[in-house]
Amino acid sequence: MSEYTRLEYYVATLMGKLPKVKSVLKRAYQRCNYIIHSKNYKYKSSFIIEQISKSDDENFFGYYDKCPENTKGIILYNELKICKDNANKKKLNVVIQSGEEIIYKTPSHAWNYQQGCRAHWLSDDKFVYNDFCFEKMRLIAKVVNISEGFSTITYDYPVQDSYNDTFYVSLNYHKLTELTPEYGYQDCYMHPETKLNAYDIDGIHICSYLTHKLIGFVSLAEIIELGSDECQSHNASHLVNHVMISPNGQKCIFIHRFFLNGRRYDRLILLDIYSMQLSILADNEMVSHCCWADDSTVIGFLRGNNGENRYWTINLETKEQASLEIEDKLSFSDGHPSVTKEWMITDTYPNKARYQKLILLNRITNDATVLGEFLSNLKFSGGLRCDLHPRFSTTGNNIFFDSTFSGKRKLYRLNFG
Repeated sequence: MSEYTRLEYYVATLMGKLPKVKSVLKRAYQRCNYIIHSKNYKYKSSFIIEQISKSDDENFFGYYDKCPENTKGIILYNELKICKDNANKKKLNVVIQSGEEIIYKTPSHAWNYQQGCRAHWLSDDKFVYNDFCFEKMRLIAKVVNISEGFSTITYDYPVQDSYNDTFYVSLNYHKLTELTPEYGYQDCYMHPETKLNAYDIDGIHICSYLTHKLIGFVSLAEIIELGSDECQSHNASHLVNHVMISPNGQKCIFIHRFFLNGRRYDRLILLDIYSMQLSILADNEMVSHCCWADDSTVIGFLRGNNGENRYWTINLETKEQASLEIEDKLSFSDGHPSVTKEWMITDTYPNKARYQKLILLNRITNDATVLGEFLSNLKFSGGLRCDLHPRFSTTGNNIFFDSTFSGKRKLYRLNFG
């Protein structure tokens, strides 16, 4: 049996209280299982899978909450180049591709393997990405207009998520670098005025794309005040990550994560963007990956009120949780969910044989289909891992995903419709 059992997941959860010990044991356990359960194919799927870039360079899109493609079929992705002066170091370019032709390429100095430089489309003609301004010594966002000669506008706050080209939310990437390095920007210097524990000025900033001005702010201090005694402990270190704006642009969800005595605690919180009111959606120590199903429903892999780790739907009006029944039809655990209409796509982490699965779910019929399984070599582990991070195309008939089954990090498209 190459799938991890519930007992193994339970033991891993318990080991989360000893993160350093867990890391060492996990690597050894993964290596042993890979040797025992290895198979002789790189991927298996009955669907057509297309590699987006024909270049030998590695490339990927990034996180699962955005689509690489605009409605005109133009694709946005990140390209990795080995630095000439250091073979162990890579630089990143943001690439625009139409068909098989690369029509634009620009470097970014603010990126990581999990989310790239947060490049995403604002409209069919505009996209945004993060960069580092060496003149001002600060992280910035850049908006590129492809219909106006690839003209670029710079913004003083880095982007996390956007509501079309109207406004965007920003967070403290320096804090991520300090506490969760795989989501931070390792090669960027901190601005001299950055104070990592100034919770009254740290938090979520909401910025206008039109005026460049801040139009809203909620501080980490306010977020912490909603918490328990453990959350409000003076010894805890806090951050905000994974901000996602609702489809109608009126609300956003985010993960408030804090660390205390070597343990990590997660909370899923809802922010009303217009009233700036906060409310807690999940506060049972573990929140992993979430998405918007519609303007009033969130789906997430988290610890429910009954203590069970699984996919839950949360009604924002009643705050009631309901388990996702489809999950019981297939053996899978934490993944990266996205929704379009009645369909949900998610993935799995590597099993004992180091294969990751793409799973398509119908939330009306409760049917579940494995679209493919893809090898992830052991060298792509830890901070270098390549999650599939599946996302629906703009038409809903294709799924974009990142994978390393070829031996390199690559962006692919699977047609299931």
